[in-house]
Amino acid sequence: MERVQKCLEADEPDQASTILANYLEDVLQDLCEAFEVECKFNRRNEYTLDTLIDRLRVRVKDKLKKEHPLSIALEKLFEDNTYRNWAIHCKNPVAPIQKDELELS
Repeated sequence: MERVQKCLEADEPDQASTILANYLEDVLQDLCEAFEVECKFNRRNEYTLDTLIDRLRVRVKDKLKKEHPLSIALEKLFEDNTYRNWAIHCKNPVAPIQKDELELS
């Protein structure tokens, strides 16, 4: 997170977004493995934040039930598409992401 903050301070939102997306994908892969999440097979072994968060959300709800605080937080995160917007910019930068967009995430 310190690297992300430094990039934001240097007005380098694309680099900050890339660092943050890669970090989140790594963390989500670890969480999904720990929760024994089932993901649709992907031959290239490329899973997006959207896929990982969705499958983790479903697994947590199955294991801990929908009333659990983690289930509620994951449901809210999945419904909020902010992370999708900057992750899409990061992987397919048609239009550069703005510093303000990333800080709001």
